Amino acid sequence: MPGRNAQPLTEWLLRKEKTMAEALVATYKDVRTITNVEDDLLSTGIPNEKIKIDKEHRKIRVMVPDATRAEVLEILNRHEPAEVH
Repeated sequence: MPGRNAQPLTEWLLRKEKTMAEALVATYKDVRTITNVEDDLLSTGIPNEKIKIDKEHRKIRVMVPDATRAEVLEILNRHEPAEVH
């Protein structure tokens, strides 16, 4: 998000690691889009170790606690995925 300081979200995510987390998986039409999604997630403060990329199947998986699910979904949907689950 423009102008947003990513540090507080990062600290919050690290404190919440012990809470219930789920994987969000999105499929995109090309690898370049996946790279852009990854950049957006990282710039928002999502730790790199919570993001997994499958270039062969054009998928990105993000492990997120319930409290940040909506924000991550917004980032994934911003890039027009073919599917999110």
